[in-house]
Amino acid sequence: MDFCYTTRRRWIVGIGIAASVVLAGCGGGGGGGGGGSSAGSNIDVTSANAVEINSSNAESISRSAGNAGTSLGGSGVNQTQTLIGGVAVESSGRRASLAEVSDFMMEWIYDHQQEMPTAVSGIDTSTYTCADYGDVTLYVNGTQMSSYSNLQAGDSITANFNDCTTSYSGTGGSGSLTVSGSISFSVGSANGDPTQYSSEWDYSVTVSYDRWSITTTGSLLGDLDFYIDGSMTMAASYTPSASDLQYHVTGGPLVFNYGQKHTGFGNVNILYTLSNVTSGYTPGDAKDYSLDISSYDVASDRINGKVSAKTTTPLTGNTGSYSGYPQSGVLVLSGANSTSATMDASQCSTTEYRLTVNSRPPRCVSWSG
Repeated sequence: MDFCYTTRRRWIVGIGIAASVVLAGCGGGGGGGGGGSSAGSNIDVTSANAVEINSSNAESISRSAGNAGTSLGGSGVNQTQTLIGGVAVESSGRRASLAEVSDFMMEWIYDHQQEMPTAVSGIDTSTYTCADYGDVTLYVNGTQMSSYSNLQAGDSITANFNDCTTSYSGTGGSGSLTVSGSISFSVGSANGDPTQYSSEWDYSVTVSYDRWSITTTGSLLGDLDFYIDGSMTMAASYTPSASDLQYHVTGGPLVFNYGQKHTGFGNVNILYTLSNVTSGYTPGDAKDYSLDISSYDVASDRINGKVSAKTTTPLTGNTGSYSGYPQSGVLVLSGANSTSATMDASQCSTTEYRLTVNSRPPRCVSWSG
């Protein structure tokens, strides 16, 4: 069946947010850093060699590794070295992390299954023809999947994209999106209604990307080419008494490629808290955040190996201020041969961090490079 106008518009919004996950991640605001296929030369973080951190490479390593971690779980800082991050719909300048984008995509796909022509109690499969070319098939397995507000443990949805291509135009620009591969969500637990913010709710879900790729052209999103493969577990919860929305991201390995830039994540354990969420929330809304990183390993072309990271004091800031850069907190990177780099977000300007390498005298370094 063809998408109706309303469905096509929802498709653009949903996939547009997911596609924009790389605008900050690799284009420095859109389009840069591409070239070549994003699906090749995957980095296996589990087998990558740890790199020795020294005064010559510490600035590049700390900027790349630090920005990768904040954008994987949290603030989605918008600059070239960020490896997973993004902006929200159109050119609003709002940012969102992979966790937030995955959450939004789950809601969008979950609610989209309501448009299936057959009942969705039990196992169901429906294929939709995309606006210009290709199709997307939804595989649904659930017993009460009436809407996203009724998550149930054991529910699962897979969206399999077959070169699904959609053109778009509007006040923000025009162009096209092509999506391939699949993204799956498997609900482990669920309590309450995650579409409202008047009472507590929580859920956990395993998110799996199977060679999921998006390419775009045009003036709105620019020329993008990225690829995600792997899995993570995301536990989301909301506490109205504190007005806190939390994402706890764990697991890996996860591969993220953009053009000729390749990154691998592993051993991820990040708790991301958004404060003052009192009503509806859209990925990238300006909110105070706290990023408590127990661990993550990251390997990339820029790092030329692998380093490990953790916070000794949570990184904090506001997603809508100073480009989302942390304004306090300490992140420690560990490399080979007991080498390390400490990033202190509270000691320099609002767009810098204080870098200390192997107990050498510290210096201020720009997050954006």
